[in-house]
This record gives sequence, structure tokens and C-alpha cells, in this order.
Amino acid sequence: MKLIPIRSYHKRIFIWVAGVVVALVIAFSIVVYLNVSRAVTAERISKNNQTLTQICYNMDLVNATIKNLCSMLYIDADVEMIMHDRNANENIGPNIVRMNNIHKKTLTANPFVHSIYIYNGYSGHFYSSYQGLLFKDKNLDSLVESASPLPVLRPVFRQIEYNGKSVDVLSYFVYNTIDQDDMLRGCLVINVTIDWLVENIYALNQDESGGEMVLLISDGQLVTSQNPISREIRDIVSIDLKDKPTLEWEEKTVAGEPYFISYAPIGTSGITLVMANPQSSADRYLGQIRLNIILITLVFALLAVLFALPVSSNIYNPLGNLVNWVQESFGETQGSANEMDYLQNIYKAHQKYEKEMSSSLRSLRQAWLADLLADSASVSEEDMKAGCVAHNLSLLKEGLFLVCVLSIDKAKGFEQTASLEDKDLLKYVMTNVFTEIIGEAFPNEGVKLQGLGAAFAIKVPSIEDTETLLPLAREAGAYLMKHFAVSITFAFSGTSENYKDLTALVAEAEQNASYRFVFGRNSIITPEMASSRIQGPTTQALKAAEKKLSDAVKECDSKAASQALDSFFAEVGKLKYNSILVALLRLIVTINEQGDRSNGAYVNLDSLTRNFFQLETLDEARQELDIALADYTKKKPSLKTSERRAKIIEAAKAIISEKHQDASLCLDSIADMCKISSKHLSLIFKESEGMSVAERINETRMLKAAELLVSSNLSIKDISSMIGMSNQTYFYSLFRKKFGVSPKTYAIMKATSKNDDSLDNGDEQEDAPED
Repeated sequence: MKLIPIRSYHKRIFIWVAGVVVALVIAFSIVVYLNVSRAVTAERISKNNQTLTQICYNMDLVNATIKNLCSMLYIDADVEMIMHDRNANENIGPNIVRMNNIHKKTLTANPFVHSIYIYNGYSGHFYSSYQGLLFKDKNLDSLVESASPLPVLRPVFRQIEYNGKSVDVLSYFVYNTIDQDDMLRGCLVINVTIDWLVENIYALNQDESGGEMVLLISDGQLVTSQNPISREIRDIVSIDLKDKPTLEWEEKTVAGEPYFISYAPIGTSGITLVMANPQSSADRYLGQIRLNIILITLVFALLAVLFALPVSSNIYNPLGNLVNWVQESFGETQGSANEMDYLQNIYKAHQKYEKEMSSSLRSLRQAWLADLLADSASVSEEDMKAGCVAHNLSLLKEGLFLVCVLSIDKAKGFEQTASLEDKDLLKYVMTNVFTEIIGEAFPNEGVKLQGLGAAFAIKVPSIEDTETLLPLAREAGAYLMKHFAVSITFAFSGTSENYKDLTALVAEAEQNASYRFVFGRNSIITPEMASSRIQGPTTQALKAAEKKLSDAVKECDSKAASQALDSFFAEVGKLKYNSILVALLRLIVTINEQGDRSNGAYVNLDSLTRNFFQLETLDEARQELDIALADYTKKKPSLKTSERRAKIIEAAKAIISEKHQDASLCLDSIADMCKISSKHLSLIFKESEGMSVAERINETRMLKAAELLVSSNLSIKDISSMIGMSNQTYFYSLFRKKFGVSPKTYAIMKATSKNDDSLDNGDEQEDAPED
């Protein structure tokens, strides 16, 4: 059978494998090239440094030779005769002969000497071996006349000008006689030819890379050949020369071309040697290497592609074999673009089938267990065994039966706000957590009850083992509270050996669950706790509390009424559940009658009674009675108080009208906005409007929903969401209660009343349940 639809994943795997290998080859080539490039650069710099070091050494020898020459000439007899001749101006002839002798014997051994000057302090003139004895060197005269002292045996770069031409020289000064006016008495000046130094430097640096040698004096003056690039190099490096005291290198751009610039100081002469090599020489060598690396990379990339073919096939084979097997077993599916889509579609279809089968089995199991708990007496032993085996129930094990009923606390609020999915999820979580924790010790089977509750049939070996159930139930409750923020009340029944008593045990557990009214939420109620209640409100303490409360209402004494109510609730909590309700209802009637006679206050007895049947704890009942007593024991408010209440009520109604679409709108949030307590707002709003805040919110939402049904084309789900009600079932219930028909029917009726031709929509099926 042909693979569905093509081997697209094989191609993807091949591309990935080839791409990864080629990427690794390219990355390796780049790393190799960068390392070679760095090595070539380092080699060039190293070679430059070696050359500079050798030249600096030779230049140090030349500098030392010149200094020695200066020292020797300074003590020469002819030099001293000229330097200290008091009649130098008269002895011009002899001094010319002496100067010629000095010049000849000096130049013969030292070709780098350009000329020699000898200063005679008595005449105030320099006598020169260049261009005549009395040659005037203007540059030298200005140097002597400057405020700075002449350096001793240190080269000074300057120019000798003659007939419009100039010669670059390095001048060395030797003197040690200065008169009392800081004037020279005698000085020897040896001028060294710059061209001779430069030619020797280039002779030592026989480099074919195109390097440019530059000599820089410490004050930044340039001494170099006539190469045009020299001036640009001088302009770049002379600025930073003071920061280069030792052998160093850096990259600079000269005339738009990158250069390697190396620096080296020449001993103590104050001269720095600079070597500039164009980077293009290194680039030519690197270009050859780069070409070779590219060719090698292409070869290896081609080998990588060939290598990827068998590798990708080996990787793909398990997937291809799986797809072939699945296709032979299950056939093709629509919408399969590639192998993975095909497998995913097959998996989803199989998962859906398994889910439907599992759901059907669970539904059958739950239905059979619910029938057993509803009428266990009519189930024969054969049917009991057959049902437990067929549905894999654990109720056939030896031991005693007992029932535990789980009730979700604050169920009324959850039912009004939560969706059907959330309710089902909560039941599922609650039953599974309880089953898992209790199942570690005892076999049990659970079934969902009407509303947000569940009943569990549990098998225990003996009566003593029932004590072990309590900490397990407490553990389950703590787990649900911690991970799901759900409070659960557990109520246990007594035990029985016969499965036919299961229905009676369920009724007993449900009856015990009603004692949450006394013991509070998140409690664990045992049969012993329920059986300890007193039957009937006949205690003297109850009657005394009722009498005291009646008198307090008559006298409008709120403090005495509160104390009497404390005594009443302390006693009523000892009664059985039905007796508690009777006692509370009788107390309401007594207070209502007494209050009516005392200050004309009145509370809707039917509404208050109905609320009591919906309360979960005695604390809530106490709060309701506190609100009622506030009406009976209060004094008539002043006009100012009445006006304030009217403003508060109007503000609350405005908030409801403006924010009715907010799902979180409630009594507490409105009270916060009005800056009063929710208890006080509830009291004055109900007194003024004849309905509670919640009833006003629901009425506003229903009126708005009716308006949208007529004026817009929105769906009922969208309208429900727009008015702040995510629970559609609750929305349908309130709408039917307000208008007597479902939202869909209401919309059709309104449309029909406007246009008789719109009856075509009358047979449409409702999009949500009406009950």
C-alpha cells in the first residue's frame, strides 16, 4: 500500500541531517580560517618586533659612537684652541687651518658627520667647518638664544639652511663652561647626517613587504625618507607617541589602507622607531589560504550530503514502518498532509472511540450503582453478584457496609456562577480524590448525587475500623481545599452486614449531613454526633431566652436583644435538625408579632423562612436574625438619616444600572463603592425597595437581556455573557421566572407582535435547556 501521502518526513529528516553536518563543516572552516588569520597577523607583528629590536640595537651602537666622538673631540687640542682663543677674531687664519684639520680627521673615520661647530665665548661666534669658518647658522643661533638650555649629548633634530636649501641633521652639543650670566664660554656641536642614518636603517631592514620606516624625535618631529606615505604615518602616530614607551603594535588606517604600526624606543636617545607594514601583504597570503579553505569546505559539504542519505533513511525507517502498519490496519484518513498528521488523526479517532466506550461503561456503572443505592432491598443476591462482577465493583468483599455522603460547602453560590463543565469537573475531582485516598485502606464505590454531592458505599472489616475512616476523610478534605479551594463536609452512616440496607444507610448519611447546620462547614459528622441531639425545643433555657428576646424587642433594646439571641443560639445548637428549624421559625413569628406591636416594624416572614431553609450553618442564621432584629429594635430615623439612606439607595441603584454586566457585581462590591457595610446596605435597600440587592441585580439584568433579545441579532449565549451571567442554565431559570417564557420564545413573541410575517422563526428549536 502506498505511504500516505508522500515521504515528506523523510525529506525533512534528510534536510535536517545534511544541514547540520554542512553547518558543522562551515563552522569548522570559519574557525580554522580565523585561527590562521590570527596566526599570520601574530607572525607579522613578531617579525616587525624582531626587526625593530635589531635596528634599535644598531642605532644604540651608532648613538654611543657619536657620543664617544663628541667626548674625544671636546678634549682635542685644536678644538680647545678655537673654543678658548681670546683673540679669535684676529686669528682667523690659524683657526681656519685648525677647523679644516678637525673636519678632515673626523670625517675620515666618521662618514655620518655632516659638519662641526665650535663656539667661542670670547667672540660670541660659532666657527663652522661647513661653508666657511664664519658661516651663519640662523637655526642654531635661535636655538642658543632660546630660554631653554641646550641638551648635552642628546640628539636635536634641526635644519641647516644655505642658499635657499636646507639639510636635515641631528645636532649633539657638548659643553661644561657657563659664565655667571648663564652664557656659554665654549661649546662643541657635531651635526650628524640624517640621510646616512636613514639609509643604514633601510639597509638593515631588507623587508619586501612594503614596510615604511619612520624615525620620530620625542617632541614629535619627523625624520624619514621621502616616501609620500611617511607624512601621513607621522600625522597618525606622532600624536600618541608619548603613550608608547615600550615595544608595542596596533592597527591604523593610513591613506584609506589598513597598516600594522609597531613602535620601539631607541635606548636613551629620545628617538622612537616606527615600522608601518600594509596589511595587504598579509591579506594576499590569507587570500590564498581562504580560497583553499573554501574549496575544502565545498568538498566536505558534498560528502556531508552523501553521508546524510543513508543516515536519514535509517532514522526514518521506524516511522515509515509504523505508518505502513497503521495504514494497513486502519486505512487512510481524510486531511492527512504527511505521515505525522496521518498518525495524529488515527490516534485522535482511536482516542475518541476509547473515550466514548469508557464514558458508556462509566455511565452504565454509575447507573447500576445509583439504582442499587436507591432501592437496595429489591436487588436479589444473584443480581448483586452479577452486577458487581459486570461493572468491576468491590462491594462483594467481606465486611460491613457503611455510607459516606460528601456535600460541597457554599454550594448555592457555586451553582449560580459556575458552568456545567465546571460543576462536572468538580464532581469528578471530588469523587476521584476521595476514592483514591479511602481506597488505600478500604474498598469503596461512589456515585454522584443530585446537585453538588456524592455518596460512597464503603466496606470495612469491622466496626472498630470505622475510626480509621475519619483521618482519611480529613486528609481528602485538606487535599481538596489546598489544590482546588473547595470545602467539603463529610457525613457517615452507621454500619450493616447486609447490602439490602444500603438505601437506608444512604438516607441516614444524608440526614446526618444536615447537621452541617450545627457543626459548620468542612466538618466530619458521625452517627454518634447526630444521635446526641435533643428531641424538641422544650428546655427551660430556650424558653427563657425567647422571653428575654421578646421583651428586648418590645423595649427596642438592641443590646439586650443581642444577649438574648446569644443565649438562644447556645441552647438551640443542642437540638436535632428538625427541632432547630421549628425553634427558629417559632422565634421569628414571636419576634415579628412583638415588633409589629411595639414600633410598627415588619419583616416578610415567608422570605425569611425560605432563606433559613437555604442556609448551611447556624452562624448564617444568626446573621439573618441580627438583620431582622435591627429593624425591630431601631428607633425611627431622623429626617437627616432618611435623606442619607435615600442617597445611598439611589447610588446603589445607579451602580447596579451602570455595572450590571460585571459578573462580580454583588452586595459586598456595591457596599464597598457606597462606603458602608454590606449588612447595613442589605437592610436599608430591602426596607426601601421591597427586594434584596441581589434580586435588583437579577431584575436589571433580565430587563437588559429582554431589550437585547428584541433590538439585536446577538445569540442568547452572547447576551447572557454581556449582562454578566456566564452560567446559561441559571440565566434561563431567572428569565423564565421573570417573563414566564424562555428567552427564545420571548424574542419570537416580540418579533411576531411587530410583524406578523416573521412567524417563520417560530418553529426553531431552542439552543439551551429551559429548565
